[in-house]
Amino acid sequence: MRPELEIFDTGQLWFAKQLLAEGLLDDPTVFQLCMGVPWGAPADPGVLQSMVNMLPDGAQWASFSLGRMQMPWVAQSILLGGHVSGSAWRTTSTWARATEPPTPSWWSGP
Repeated sequence: MRPELEIFDTGQLWFAKQLLAEGLLDDPTVFQLCMGVPWGAPADPGVLQSMVNMLPDGAQWASFSLGRMQMPWVAQSILLGGHVSGSAWRTTSTWARATEPPTPSWWSGP
């Protein structure tokens, strides 16, 4: 079983690729691109495309987004060749109910 790397921004993706280059992670690695989380990568299709372009060749990946982008993100992930994680559905639903938004406008999305 391979670990799933939860990636919240491009810097974390860059670091994960370095770990692969140093042989500290097995290839192929599974990436979960976490979008729309405050102070991480925004739920923007262009940002997701950029992150997908940064993935190592042959990487397995999925993505999710919080809030009102959760459902459209299923289609966005599939259109870009990724998967949809069942654990992401549970995590985002639970997290969204249990967490107070950091600002009044946060939940409204982009």
